[in-house]
Amino acid sequence: MATERGDVKGVRLCVFAAALVASLAAAGTASAAQLIDRNASGVRLAANAKGEALLTYRAHGLVRHVLLWGAINARVPASGSQQVKLKVDYSGGWHLHRTLYWRHFPGGCGLYDGPLLPDLVAACKAPDGSYWAAQSWPQPLPDLGFTPWLPELRADWLEVSH
Repeated sequence: MATERGDVKGVRLCVFAAALVASLAAAGTASAAQLIDRNASGVRLAANAKGEALLTYRAHGLVRHVLLWGAINARVPASGSQQVKLKVDYSGGWHLHRTLYWRHFPGGCGLYDGPLLPDLVAACKAPDGSYWAAQSWPQPLPDLGFTPWLPELRADWLEVSH
């Protein structure tokens, strides 16, 4: 009788451990891309040798010029550590350089020869050999899988990674 109780406890422990491992394996990882805007079209990307990229696109009826730098490669997700983030200047470089930097941005875009990426809208190989990528995909659905009922919930996200 005592061995049967021990067997039941052992089985319960194994089931609990298996469920725990399965739930941890299914947990999402931190994103290596950073949200820049929503519902963008005509996305273009240029990069220079200083580690900067200029993202040009149309959104909300306006042409936008966004200067990005930093955040090379994502960190492996770990408890207690923060993901690296891009530095973003939505003024096209005015806040950083105090000029209309986007008008004379010293960069181009080399042919992207990196890995295949889903929902890619623009990609670039910078002169320093690093890669920049812009991806656009639908915003995640509202909780409980409801159909999006607001325009903001139906927006496509524009995200950039370096």
